[in-house]
Amino acid sequence: MRPGSIRSTEGNVVGCLFKAETQNITSGVIHHPAFHIKSYPAVKDNRRVAETIHLFLFSQRVSLLSCGHLQMELRTFWLSGRSVSNYYELAQEYSLCSRSGEKPTRSWQENSAEIELLFGFSVVDPVERIISEGRSPEMAPKEYQAEEHQWTLEQLAEHHGAKLDYETVKKSAGLNTSEAEKRLAIDGKNRLTPPKRTPEWIKFLREFINPFMILLQVAALLCIVAYALETSIKVNLYLAIILFVIVIGTCVMGYWQERKSGGLMDSFKNMLPPKCMVVRDGQEQKVLSEDLVIGDIVIITSGDKIPADVRLIACQDLKVDNSSLTGESEPQSRNAEVSKEENPLESANFAFYGTLAVDGSAWGVVIRTGDNTLLGQIAGLAGAEAKETTLEKEVKRFVYFIAALAIISGIIFFVVGLFVIGREQRMIINNLINTIGIIVANVPEGLPATVTICLTIAARRLAQRQVWVKELESVETLGSTSMICSDKTGTLTQNRMTAVHAWYDDVIHNVKSPLGTDKQLDSPLNIQDPSASRLLRIASVCCRAQFEAIPMGTTENPSLMERAIIGDASETALLRMCESYFDSAEFRGRFPKLFEIPFNSSNKYQLSIHSVTNETAEFKAKNQDTVVDRRMRPTVYGLGNANTRPAANTLRPSASAYDLEAMGTTSMLQRDAPMVTEDGDAAANFALMQREAARKQSVTANRLRQHTKAFQNNEQNAMQKNAQKTKNITTRLLAFKGAPEVVLKRCSFILINGSRVPLDDGWKKKFANTIETLARGGERILGFAQLEFEDDKDPSSYNVDLRNFPENDLCFVGLISLMDPPRPSVPRSVASCHSAGIKVAMVTGDHPLTAQAIAKQIGLLTLPTREEMAEERGVDVDQIPEEEVKTLVVSGMELRDWTDEDWAKHINKKQFVFARTSPQQKLIIVSHFQGNGEVVGVTGDGVNDSPALKQANIGIAMGIAGSEVAKEAADVILMDDNFTSIISGVEEGRVIFENLSKSIMYTLSHLLPEVLPFILNMAFGLPAALSAQLILIIDLGTELAPAISLAYEGPESNIMNSQPRNIHTDKLVSIKNLLYAYVQLGIIESACGFASFFYVFSCYGFGIKDMFSRVHFGDNAEPFAFQGKVYTADDQLEILKMAQTAYFVGLVFSQLANLVACKTRYLSVFQHGFRNRTMNFAFGIVLAIVAIVVFAPFAHVALETRIPPLTSFLIPLPFMFFIVAHTEVLKLLKRRQMAKERQDKIARGEIFA
Repeated sequence: MRPGSIRSTEGNVVGCLFKAETQNITSGVIHHPAFHIKSYPAVKDNRRVAETIHLFLFSQRVSLLSCGHLQMELRTFWLSGRSVSNYYELAQEYSLCSRSGEKPTRSWQENSAEIELLFGFSVVDPVERIISEGRSPEMAPKEYQAEEHQWTLEQLAEHHGAKLDYETVKKSAGLNTSEAEKRLAIDGKNRLTPPKRTPEWIKFLREFINPFMILLQVAALLCIVAYALETSIKVNLYLAIILFVIVIGTCVMGYWQERKSGGLMDSFKNMLPPKCMVVRDGQEQKVLSEDLVIGDIVIITSGDKIPADVRLIACQDLKVDNSSLTGESEPQSRNAEVSKEENPLESANFAFYGTLAVDGSAWGVVIRTGDNTLLGQIAGLAGAEAKETTLEKEVKRFVYFIAALAIISGIIFFVVGLFVIGREQRMIINNLINTIGIIVANVPEGLPATVTICLTIAARRLAQRQVWVKELESVETLGSTSMICSDKTGTLTQNRMTAVHAWYDDVIHNVKSPLGTDKQLDSPLNIQDPSASRLLRIASVCCRAQFEAIPMGTTENPSLMERAIIGDASETALLRMCESYFDSAEFRGRFPKLFEIPFNSSNKYQLSIHSVTNETAEFKAKNQDTVVDRRMRPTVYGLGNANTRPAANTLRPSASAYDLEAMGTTSMLQRDAPMVTEDGDAAANFALMQREAARKQSVTANRLRQHTKAFQNNEQNAMQKNAQKTKNITTRLLAFKGAPEVVLKRCSFILINGSRVPLDDGWKKKFANTIETLARGGERILGFAQLEFEDDKDPSSYNVDLRNFPENDLCFVGLISLMDPPRPSVPRSVASCHSAGIKVAMVTGDHPLTAQAIAKQIGLLTLPTREEMAEERGVDVDQIPEEEVKTLVVSGMELRDWTDEDWAKHINKKQFVFARTSPQQKLIIVSHFQGNGEVVGVTGDGVNDSPALKQANIGIAMGIAGSEVAKEAADVILMDDNFTSIISGVEEGRVIFENLSKSIMYTLSHLLPEVLPFILNMAFGLPAALSAQLILIIDLGTELAPAISLAYEGPESNIMNSQPRNIHTDKLVSIKNLLYAYVQLGIIESACGFASFFYVFSCYGFGIKDMFSRVHFGDNAEPFAFQGKVYTADDQLEILKMAQTAYFVGLVFSQLANLVACKTRYLSVFQHGFRNRTMNFAFGIVLAIVAIVVFAPFAHVALETRIPPLTSFLIPLPFMFFIVAHTEVLKLLKRRQMAKERQDKIARGEIFA
């Protein structure tokens, strides 16, 4: 049914809402995926119908151009004498596409009730309808929808109001200026809507309302209150100042970090052309691209960026580079024919906003503008609000806990104090000051600095391992990742097509590496074999790729892999293969090209005719030990020594076929090789990444050059010169290359051991079996044929239209298979992921067979698929029970029809490969995994990946091959585009969480020993064992350096053998950690401090009963006599200060033992070692502070400390040993428990050994 029509109950087309005031609508049903109008009577006043529906849609805040899959389209309504175009889509929030987050002015029910009252329409709530169909509203596909690719020119003109000449399109008048201005006023500018900009001053102030900052600010204000109540206690003022300094410094750092990361929409703007050529008022004219409207006719020429989504109406050899938008690596041929494709993204008569016209020219009608284009939809999806990282959630949760603990402790302390020490004004003030001290003592002032330093250190480490972190908090999310959805091309593979196998003489042979690193091959291609030499001859001469000339005088002498090649990926691979066996330029010179039919997607073959200047010439094989100067002509290194090929029957190319690390070359193409400078300078690494990205763009530019008119003209001129030079040579060679089945149809013979034999059914069956075998390996296969013939006609007379050359009865020579090989380090990295309990899903736009083959090679698929299980058992696929299938290989076409029940059935499988997926499907895949409780990391490099990168818990963009849009949307950038770098990031992320957890446990352990003296003093009259000054020294002195030093602790050796943390149960501060810090270590350290405290008093004859008597150690204390010596009130205060100093020493020393214990969470510290130099330095800092506090005279005045008996320094030693031994026993028990759990999971098949 034609879009824009209304389907009646009988199913026939009875009307159209185009210029609705002249139409009559009879009873029927208007069908729309999210907007159903049913069972309405005949209505004569169509103006009223159109106006009401228009107002209804407008009230829902409609943006009506984003989808074109409707069966009803409300097109041109005449309201108040104005033409209102293109309001034909349902409200975005109800079609699940809204990005504004605003609510409609009226509810769905209110609007539907009004329409039903006026016209009898029954409007179905689309959300209810989607749910009734078994689909989740949040998971509803947001595919790019359009139907114009299936429309005729008449339909296109009618529905978009385009002024077309159906007979001669290029005589079309186009819109007139006044009509274009009306449409522009209604539809708006053809540009992407910028996101709301937050003023910089608001961004800065937001830093101060961070939960932790609020906690510190409240603590500072309480200190000021305490100082106001008792101005003689200066320490409260000092503490307030310090806290405010910490707050301001941390907020400035946070604001600066956030300011560096924006600009996503700016990167989209860079893809848009400023001006374009249109036809208006019957004339060609240049207008601003943002002034384009739907229905405009645009003229596209080579080198132009497409200014809007365009349906082509006339086309001349147009090729469009869609790589930045859809991920397709090769330029796509376009045409103006009506398409039969259902998917508009695969239609050849569409050109999309922001893509590049590489060659040719075309005319087209604008069908989408601005936010409603494919690029606009992607930009809208990618422009979502920044998500909260797992670390931010954990820190916020910790802050809430600390705040609650501090407030509850303070309230309890104050209330109890009212009953214990009295309700007199002086006592209440003292009680309030002590309460404030309790609250502030619970606040870990050094934690913000610890978190920031910990993240900064991790980011610096990752920069040295080729991972650039845009937002520091994202590093921990990478460590929490439980699922990685990885693109295939360029991440898991090298994004470099390589020849791997050749089939001739009914044997599959291995092809030598382009750099000649194979010392010995199983069943190698032998250039001396007659059939092999003929196969290589065709591969060399029937190839348009050519090395870019190296200027004379250039000092560089690049290797084969470094040489720039003009040509597409497949022909580049063939040229490099040939060049690795012989000098291809010299060889081609013996077979001058006379005529050529280039490869195209419709013919699927390439044909060339050559003169044979020396029919018996042999290949000049390269000397194995000679290095030839490549500045004169394209020759390369000879054979070297390296790795051995696997057996040919495995059909699994070894790393030596493409392992650049193993080749010992210094090429910048070694994308797996480290790019880190010796000093680990991240800026230098980033510059290297930028240079490599520029080189990548240069390679892409060379690949596109063969599609330009200039290149084609040069080729044509060269063939004309060859024809003139060799017109007297009658021996000619026809070389034929293409899709294997296309080549075979042209052949009557096959070359076997250098001799032609008839191509009978037996050989055709062997051919088919070989094709199936190679295809199962995910290899792209090309067939090669030849025909040697005599012809005395003028070579320049060959003509593609006249077909005056032989094309049939060719001799089939063989097959060459190509593939984009996996990165050599990827299988090991995938195994590391499995060992770490991380699932790896391949999400690619490639063919399912290719994706499945690569997945098996890298170890991503280790379990049989449903089809393989059925084949092995000899049963039908449907007979395999679903619960036995642990692997999922599914295409995008199947995903389009999946309901929530389908997802629920498959989401818990162990291994996943998603092939032929669209950007929206990638987003849906990520959303479903997240809904299943996974922390999802997504890799991507194209504009089309940006929504999924933004949706993921951690978006990972490619630094070299990635587009600027993808990099802006991502949280992390891989500077070497290497999947292995992700594993490094996961490890660092886990280290961050572990180190932060250790630091928090270390910090919390000393809170009870600080608070307990206040409680005992208030409740039982025990002299305060710790002064406020010493608490300040501990919190901001002795504790800060050790807590920060834990951030420098390296990973435990088993960190990648443990499962990813469960973000719902494994918290930064768990109940178990709190019990350990407060109940176990807190009590032990308190006992250590009080042991030292009481020891000092015992040295002067004070017993425990004397200390709780409340008559000593005050300003008006009673004298105390011991062994004939009387201690006055002043003497008692001096003893108290010594005891407080001893408590301080005991607490600090026990914390040093705790620091050693906190180095690891599972391993023994003696296994882990003491290589953390920062921690060793922190030990020195702590001891220096202790020495100053205890022995420095100025500290005795400022902090009121005294030198305790030297024997008191021995008291903490047994407690220190006990802390270390206690934690070692706990770790041993943990290790045994973890080992048992791991073995159980391996036995159940949940993880791999």
